[in-house]
Amino acid sequence: MARTLRQIKRYRLGFGLIFLISSVILLASTFARHILSPSATGAPNEEQPAGLGTSTNLSTIISVTSLLTSFTSLGGFFFSTAVAWRKERRDQENADVELEKKKLELEQLRRELEVRKKRSSTTNKKKGDVAN
Repeated sequence: MARTLRQIKRYRLGFGLIFLISSVILLASTFARHILSPSATGAPNEEQPAGLGTSTNLSTIISVTSLLTSFTSLGGFFFSTAVAWRKERRDQENADVELEKKKLELEQLRRELEVRKKRSSTTNKKKGDVAN
């Protein structure tokens, strides 16, 4: 299924936005995990409170998911950019070929017009000579 250049650019924008959002989520979850970790509070090796372990696990899951999403969307962004560049280049080459065709057709029509003018002028001269 052929995609238009506009669709490809919209996909590229979507991948870029997803990458930025997931990167921000990754940074925020990493920052939150470091703030919530027991070593960051300066507490000696005490047992963790019951709620802190689940929030750290949740933060890890969020971080890993966000990291995978970031890499996937970054790959999609680069892929869609490459596809858009190839399509633009191909469209430009097709436009150049079409322009060259039009120039050749125009030149051929000019030659045909000159030939017809010469024929009509010689035909008019012959009619004028016959009338005299």
